[in-house]
Amino acid sequence: MKKTLSVDLRERIVAAYDAKEGTREEVAKRFKVSVGMVKKLLGQRARTGDLRPRHRFSGRKARLMPNHGAKLKQLIAREPDLHAGRDEGPPGTGLHGGGDPLGGEPAGPDI
Repeated sequence: MKKTLSVDLRERIVAAYDAKEGTREEVAKRFKVSVGMVKKLLGQRARTGDLRPRHRFSGRKARLMPNHGAKLKQLIAREPDLHAGRDEGPPGTGLHGGGDPLGGEPAGPDI
């Protein structure tokens, strides 16, 4: 697994590009990082004004939003057997196989 780039290195990469010391490709080669990393840093700075690592924003997003939890509890309170005896969904999700956990129609393929 690759290590996170230090803030110092991130700042030097962006500073080199800003000072027109080369194209994105040339800056990437100079600092031994990918062109994608240079693009990522430039984009992150444009969006957030910050170059620090954003690990807390990475990874898979929640499938159930907090407001879904209340609806799910209501459905289970009304029909406790909704979740009994079903195959387990992905670990840690509390979801069970067999359709939409909120009681709607099963989702079709994305078009």
